[in-house]
Parts: sequence; C-alpha cells; structure tokens
Amino acid sequence: MPSEAADRRIAIALFAALWATYALVGPGFMVLNPNTVSRMGYIFALLHEHVANIDTVAAFTVDKAELAGHFYMDKAPGLALLALPVVAAFDALMRLAGAPTALIEGGQMSLHYILASTLAVVMTTAPLTAAGGAGVFVAARRLGASRTAGIFAALLFGLCTPGFGWATVFFGHAAAAGCLVLGFVLVLAISDPGNARPPLRDGVFAGLALALAVVIEFPTAIPAGMIGVMGLYRLVRRGEPGFAVRCLAGAVLGAAVAGVPLLVYNTAVFGAPFQLGYGHVVGFEGMQRGFFGIVLPDGGVAMALLVGAKRGLLVVSPVLALVPLAWVAARRLPTEVLLCIVGIPLALLAINAGYAYWDGGAATGPRHLVPTLPFLALAFAPLWDRSGTAGRCVLGGLALVSLAVSLLCAVTAMGAPVWEDNPLPDYLWPRFLSGDTHSLLALTGDAGYRWLPLLAVPWVIAARICGLAPTRLRVAAVAATP
Repeated sequence: MPSEAADRRIAIALFAALWATYALVGPGFMVLNPNTVSRMGYIFALLHEHVANIDTVAAFTVDKAELAGHFYMDKAPGLALLALPVVAAFDALMRLAGAPTALIEGGQMSLHYILASTLAVVMTTAPLTAAGGAGVFVAARRLGASRTAGIFAALLFGLCTPGFGWATVFFGHAAAAGCLVLGFVLVLAISDPGNARPPLRDGVFAGLALALAVVIEFPTAIPAGMIGVMGLYRLVRRGEPGFAVRCLAGAVLGAAVAGVPLLVYNTAVFGAPFQLGYGHVVGFEGMQRGFFGIVLPDGGVAMALLVGAKRGLLVVSPVLALVPLAWVAARRLPTEVLLCIVGIPLALLAINAGYAYWDGGAATGPRHLVPTLPFLALAFAPLWDRSGTAGRCVLGGLALVSLAVSLLCAVTAMGAPVWEDNPLPDYLWPRFLSGDTHSLLALTGDAGYRWLPLLAVPWVIAARICGLAPTRLRVAAVAATP
C-alpha cells in the first residue's frame, strides 16, 4: 500500500478505536459531577425553558455564576454548544416515544438527564479526543517519525495518560486537547514548503480548530497562540506572500466561526462580549485574586502537579517521567516546532501552578494539564526511533504500566474526592478490586469486570484494518517505514 494511503488508514483506525474505547467506558457517575451538571443544565435550560440561566439545577452544582438574581454556567460555553444539537435530537426522540424528559425527578437528576449526559460525552469529548490521538500520529509522521513511533506516540496520549479518563466525561480538557492537536497538524500541513492544497480552505479549518479549543477551555488560548505564531513563522519563511495572506484570511474566518458564538453568549448572558462567567463565580473567593485566580507560579505546587501523591501527573502516567529524554531526542526537529512541543506543556504547567484551585477539586490526576498531554506524547516519537531494543523495551514497559493505571482511573472514577490525599492506592484501587467500575453497558455503575474484555474489540478490528494478522496485534508489528 502506498505510504500516504497506509498512513491515512492507520489514522482512521486509531480514531475509530479510541472513540469506541472512550464510548464503551463512558462517564459513569461523573454525569453528576458539578462541572457536568452546570453544562448540561445550560443545555436543558435552552431546550426546555428557552432561557440561558441554570436556576433549575443551581442546587445541584457549585460550578455556577450569579448575576441579577439568576445563576448561569460559569464555564466556557464551547462544549455545551457542541453538545446542544445532540441533546436536542435525543430529547425530541424521547418526547416522540412518550418517555419522560424531566430534568429532575424525586429531588435528584433524572434518568433522562443521565442518558443525555452520556450521549453528550459519546458525541463530543470522546470523538474530539480520539481525533487528537489520530492527530498525534499524523503530526509525528509529518515530522519524520516512523509509523511505529507515530502509533506509539498516539497510543501514549490516547490510552496511557489521564487523557484517557478525561475523554470519557463531559469536561472540556480532553476535547480542547484534541482541538489543539488538530490545529497543530493543520498548521504543519499548510506551512509545509511542498504544500499545494487550497490555502484558504485549510486556513479556515486550522483557525476553527484552534479557536474552538479556546471556546471550550479558556486557558488553551496560550497554546493556541503559540501554534499560531509557529504557523506564521513557517509561512513567512516559505516566502510566498500571496499564499500566506490567503492562509491567514482563512484562519481569521475559521476563528470567527468558533469565536463569534462565544462573544454572543457573553453578551447575552453577562452583558459584554469579553465578560466571562468566571468574573461572577459563586463561592470561590480565590478567583478574585490575580487574573481570574491566576498569579505567579508556585514551585511547590508545580512539583505537586508533577509528582505529588494527590494530583501528580507521573503518579498516574509513569512513562511521562521520560519526557526530558524525549525532549532531548526531539532536538533535531525544526526549532519552531520544538518550541511548541516544549513550550506548551511548560506554559500550562506555569499557569496551573499559579492557579488558586490548582488541584482541580474532585479530580483524578492534574486535569488542567490534560491539554499538554498530546504534545508531551508527540516528543516520544523521535525518542522511540532513536532508541535501541533495550530502550524500546523500557518505553513499552512503562507505557503498559501507565496504560494499566489509566484504565484503572477511567473505569472507576475520574473524580477522586477532594479529601483523598493519596487517591490511587487509597480510593481508586480498592474500588476497582471490589468491582465498582462503570461502562456504557452499565450506566448506573457497579459493572464488575465482565465487560472489560470488550475494550479489546475495537483494537482487534483496528489491527485488521491496518493489515495486521490476529497474531501480530502489537503496535511494534507495524512496519517502521520512515
């Protein structure tokens, strides 16, 4: 099979398998998390009451903004707006079937709400994160990595980091990460010296992806800006002013498509296009300090985010301890690309380390660092290619350990309680051992272990699509074509 066709098939297979995996796991009881309730409350307020306030569910969430006696979603509206047509269609079908569509029943969130929230995950965060995983593979290949290395990097992000678990819940972090990667890949493609694709069209998609990441999670404005600067530099270096202008015009148009709904939402709800819900948040006094709760980074907090027992990234994904080696191995990449791969994680770590609520509340792992994960994973592609057999065994072994921990987190709870100082051994592991897991097949939780082998099905199918025999399902079996 020609190289480009094979890469396209692998990217599609990775996307489909990751999407199916995230959907099979599902959100479990995280549909009742205040973060999710706030977003879903807004969606149902629009559908059922034709208002923007979430007064109906205000008692069920602490994540809310207050203005003029009403409560509103305090989150960036992007994810809720993406899920709105999906939930609207589901709501209409339930009405046609004569099923109850009340949001609250018996003083608690209804079954209709739980099903709608699960569907929102399956159709928004899951596919966007899966697209990010496939995007890591495509980016690695564009940057000269072998297929094996590209697949390793894609699976590292998609299955061996907290990105796995956060792709299964209705939070914005993983979805925004996926959008950032898609924007990154498009910028690489557009600015490639050999690119002859329509610049205006590709510019629209790049601008749309990067702006959508920001509309889903505001802190991703920093990495989106860094990717934009990288693209601008590469276009200038290409030396074709007309081509660059068309690309930039397309990017501005794409960014407007994603950004205008945010400005309209802010104006309609908070009275001004750049007035954010975080400026009216209820009960979180720390948001009043600095810039929406962000001040200069604290070194102790940064260490807690990386290696702390409560929220440490390396605790839930040990393979990322090799990131410094991966950055060294990636030093031969174009300087502007390397600056993005290294700079995006460092920038978001600095922001998170200066944030008043750095631990993310009830969370498993450092959820605010999830948008950094695809860029950390991408650096592992050159590390894989430049490692010998022993080095690849170490990489593979640590990746398997990280996969096991990530799976444990995803199927038990991505919302470890705030009071748990060491959630992995003290909370998540005991729950898993007792069979207290969840899946799409058991929406109420307590699914036991019987369903776990089903997670292998998408990957068997993906391996077959990629041309691998059943006895060669390992990623290493993919030809390392340069």
